[in-house]
Amino acid sequence: MNPNDVIADDDVALVLSPNFEKDGTWSGTLDLNIAIMPVEKGTEESIGAIEELTNMLITCFRLITEDEEFHHQVMKAMIQYVDRGELLDQDKLDEVEQMIGASDNVYKLNAWTKTRGNA
Repeated sequence: MNPNDVIADDDVALVLSPNFEKDGTWSGTLDLNIAIMPVEKGTEESIGAIEELTNMLITCFRLITEDEEFHHQVMKAMIQYVDRGELLDQDKLDEVEQMIGASDNVYKLNAWTKTRGNA
């Protein structure tokens, strides 16, 4: 899904909303919200399965913030997936690099940018 696409009917989206201080700095916290669009396809059983999966993802989000061991396991797995290139479709890398950007030899890093040493 392209970030500029509109959420369509039958979509369920987890929306991360960062919280900011009055001076505009990030507070270090996020609100997790769910956007459920009108459901026109699927059976009651399949919709229930999607709802269950969504609740599992929300539970994982909470556990990441509440359980240090779970957080460590998820971080370890995430690093392995990133290193293998499995978290992002390789065909989308150019698009993401444009979104993250680099200009005048200044590179903008995000939380998953691979670096060596301290960055």
